[in-house]
Amino acid sequence: MREALIALQPNARAASILSALDGDVRCSICSRLARVESWNHELSTPREAKKLSELGNLRICPECSNLYQFSYSSESEDNHTRESFELERLHPGQALKKLQGESATDYKTRLPELICDLKAGTDHPDDWICSESAWKLAEYFLSTGEWPEIERLAAKDATCMRETVMAIAVAVRGGLDPNPLQGTAERALQSELCQTKGDAAFVLSWLILQGQNHDEVKRYLFSSDSCILYGCLRAIQARITMGMRCPHLDRIAALTLHEQDNVRSFAHFIVEAAAENGQSVPFLVPDLILSLHSQSPAVRSDGLRALKNTVTKENAASILAGAARLVNDPECSGALELVEACAAAGASLEALTDQFISELNPHSRGELLRLLAAAARQNPEKVGRAAKEVAGECLNEAQLVPAASHLLEFLSNAKCDLTAAIPAVQSFVQRAVSTDSYTESLIQVLLRHWTGITNFEEISRLLSHKTTTIRLSALYRIRDLLAEGLNFRPVLASLRELLKDPSQRVREMAEETVAQIKE
Repeated sequence: MREALIALQPNARAASILSALDGDVRCSICSRLARVESWNHELSTPREAKKLSELGNLRICPECSNLYQFSYSSESEDNHTRESFELERLHPGQALKKLQGESATDYKTRLPELICDLKAGTDHPDDWICSESAWKLAEYFLSTGEWPEIERLAAKDATCMRETVMAIAVAVRGGLDPNPLQGTAERALQSELCQTKGDAAFVLSWLILQGQNHDEVKRYLFSSDSCILYGCLRAIQARITMGMRCPHLDRIAALTLHEQDNVRSFAHFIVEAAAENGQSVPFLVPDLILSLHSQSPAVRSDGLRALKNTVTKENAASILAGAARLVNDPECSGALELVEACAAAGASLEALTDQFISELNPHSRGELLRLLAAAARQNPEKVGRAAKEVAGECLNEAQLVPAASHLLEFLSNAKCDLTAAIPAVQSFVQRAVSTDSYTESLIQVLLRHWTGITNFEEISRLLSHKTTTIRLSALYRIRDLLAEGLNFRPVLASLRELLKDPSQRVREMAEETVAQIKE
């Protein structure tokens, strides 16, 4: 092994070990490998990883002598083997633990020289070399508890600060006490780099959350900086997975509507975890209503879904206007259900009826017809006057028939004048070659209308429809309407004609209908 570790030979430059600093250019192998590479099939092995020399579970770069830890695992399930490969570049602290025997002794002897060269590498003009040097130094000083060195490294420049605070965040998540590093994290919070601010907020929030006074975390949780918010939420999420109850859940619920995807996704995760742990999630209705005006379709959709679960008799009216505005929005979903929930809670749809009708188009007619039906339950007369003709027109589109027939049936039962819609309804029934619940509803609409205007000639024509199921449905509906007191005596002759119908079921129903009229 010692022969293979070129970087450990006395005549080799010690700084080349794990640093990729041998010379003035970056290592052509390591610079193309992430610090941690993972893949699921041997055929997917990164090309550069194949260039590394094998040393048991270690791999060594032939160009710069960087060390890597290689791991492999497999799991069998359903006659299939799932493989997992991982390659992790090691920093000096890890290398000290992995190397053994004389190699470890030699490495430790020359470690001060390596650290000196890594410090020089933080001044290298190549960004990758500078970042790698800072990362390895930060990880090494964290492993040895050299806090003053950490302070000096972080203060050097933005790159060193980024790598240092990122390493601190990882170490804190792994169990490191963040107290000695509080000053470094607080200074990093002033960085112009989002990643640095986020990692700093993570460390500082963790420091607060591991104590008893969780109120202090509000300074980060209520920040207007999304990078700081993200870091704080990461810390809360991590602590929740360790059994902590979520603090300031009302604020985090509001952040599920944040414009930034990463903030919103972490807030969602925390809210769901808190709910699973038995905490009540206090969504703030004003925040949810405000989210309906967001530029982000995802935020608008999330707001609509959350509001649906918070609608009450007291707030339904205030929620309704924002929800109705989004009914025709093709980029978000949930507005239709929210408007229906508001109506069910008592909010009046009367003022929105004209809007629903004017916005009818091929893409939203089905949804708006459902809303008109909800409005009709509150004020059938107004909806009947405004929507009857439009509802009739919608019968020409197959996908709209269910919603249109439901609305027309409701208006008919409410005794609304549907004269303007009758030609479209009649045309639909005349074209029908079979019956379903929608066609039966429209047959009843026709029968009720014609009986009301004593147009028994049209009823007789319907009873002689060419389709057997239409004739049978008409008889069923006449019997239903007879129970309401409507008069069908003028069509007795037509009913008696059906006693000779080819269909036995039609003949039986016609006989029962005639008997019911005579009674």
